Amino acid sequence: MDDDMIYYAKSPNSQGYQQTVKEHLLAVAELAQKFGADIGLEAAAELAGQTHDFGKYSQAFQELLNGTRSGIDHAMGGACYLEAIYRGSVGARPVIEAVNGHHNGLVAYDEIRSELHAVADPRKSPCGNGGKMPAIEDTEQLQAANAAFRKDFPSFKPPMLSAPPIAELESMLYTRMLFSCLVDADYTASALNDDSTYLDRAENNSFDPQALLKKLTEYRDGIRQSSTADRRLNTYRDRVFEQCGKMGNEPEGLYTLTAPTGTGKTLALLHFALRHCQEHGKQRIIVVLPFLTLAEQSAEIYSKIIPDVLIDHSQSDLPEDAWELAARWSAPVIITTSVRFFESLFSDRPAACRKLHNIANSVVLFDEAQSLPADLTSVTLRAVNELCGRYHTTMVFSTATQPDFSARKDLTWKPREILLESGEMFRALQRVMVDWRLGEDTPLETIAEEMSGQDSVCAIVNLRRHA
Repeated sequence: MDDDMIYYAKSPNSQGYQQTVKEHLLAVAELAQKFGADIGLEAAAELAGQTHDFGKYSQAFQELLNGTRSGIDHAMGGACYLEAIYRGSVGARPVIEAVNGHHNGLVAYDEIRSELHAVADPRKSPCGNGGKMPAIEDTEQLQAANAAFRKDFPSFKPPMLSAPPIAELESMLYTRMLFSCLVDADYTASALNDDSTYLDRAENNSFDPQALLKKLTEYRDGIRQSSTADRRLNTYRDRVFEQCGKMGNEPEGLYTLTAPTGTGKTLALLHFALRHCQEHGKQRIIVVLPFLTLAEQSAEIYSKIIPDVLIDHSQSDLPEDAWELAARWSAPVIITTSVRFFESLFSDRPAACRKLHNIANSVVLFDEAQSLPADLTSVTLRAVNELCGRYHTTMVFSTATQPDFSARKDLTWKPREILLESGEMFRALQRVMVDWRLGEDTPLETIAEEMSGQDSVCAIVNLRRHA
C-alpha cells in the first residue's frame, strides 16, 4: 500500500472539503473525552474516539468513498485493532463493544470475539457487522492500517483501562455510558464537519437555577394569591414546597417524595430539583412521567416558569430547532415518558443510547412512581441505584401511593424520604372512607341498583364488559 496515501473519513462536504481519517479521529476523541470526563470514563471514551474509525485506514473503505466498492463495514476494524492490542483484557471489552457497534448497535464481546480473531487466521473469512464485508480482512491489511494509524498518531500509547463492574446489569450500563459518549461524539463531530454552527442549535447551556428559582417563586406566589382552596390544604402545600426546597440542599443520591394528591407535588419537585442543581452543580433536570397526558400537563405548568423546557416523547411535535436537543438531551429541563427514558438505558441502538451520558450528573424526577411495570421493577431500580451511585445522578420517586420497593428480596432500596410527616398529612386530608365488604360477592346488578340511588357516584371495575 502507498506510504503517501491520504486516507479520507468522509466524502467532500458542502464546501468541497474532504476530511481525513486523522482529522475525524482527533475531533471524535476530543469530544468523547469531554463527555466521559464527568462520569469517570475519560480515558476509555478518548480511546474509543481515537480508534473507532481505524477500519477506514484501508483500501476497501477508500474505494467505498470513491464509489467503486459497496457493502463495507469499517467498524469491526477498530474492534480488531483493540483486540490485538489488549488481547482480551476485561477492561478493554466495553471499548471494543462500543467501537464495533457505533453504527450497527451493541453486540456482546463474547459474540464477536471469534470474528475479531478470524482476521488473524488465514484459514477463516471474517464477516463484518450487518453481513457486510469487513474493511480489514486479514493480518496484512491490519498491519498496513496500523502503520497508517501510527504515522498519523506517532505518540499513541494504549492507556491502562479499569475493569467494568462485575455484576451483569451494572456492567451493561457501564458499556452503554461509554457507547453513548462515543456515538454522540461521532455524530457531533460529523455534523460539525458539515456545519460549524451545529452546536448552536444542538446544545443549550443556558441553565441558570438561581434565575429559575426566582421565576418559580413568583409563579407560585401568584397562584397562592388566587387560590380558592381550603386554608388547611394551602398550609400543607406550603409545607411540602418548603420542605422540598430545604431537602434540595442535601447530598446527591436517591430520594422519595410521598405526599397526598393535591398538595402541589409538581411545583415542589421543581423546587427540590432547582435547589439541588444550585447546590451540586447539576447540569439538567429530567422529569419522567408514565403517560403522555401527564407529560403534557406538566409541560403546560413548567413552561410558564421555564421558557425553553424540552418535551420529548413519542408523540411530541417538536419544532425543527429542537430536534437535535431531543436527540442528545442537551437541554436544561426535559420532560419525557418512562418508555423514552428507559429505552435509553436498555437499548442497543446508537440513536437511542446517544443521550445516555447526559442523564449522568442530572436530577431525575419520577412522578407517579407506582406505575413502573411490576415485571421490570427489579432491573429498573437496580439501574436507578447504579445511576445514583456511580454516575452522580440524583433521583426522586414521587407519588401519593409510594410502593415499598424495599420489600423485594432481590433489591437494595434505601432512599431518603423528603417529607417525613406525610402520614400526618394523609390523615388530615383524608377525603374517602372505605367500607370493605369482606366475604361478600355482590352481583353487578346489585351494585348498579345501589349506584342509581346516589346523586354523585363512581364505580371502578376490572373489565370493560363489567362496566
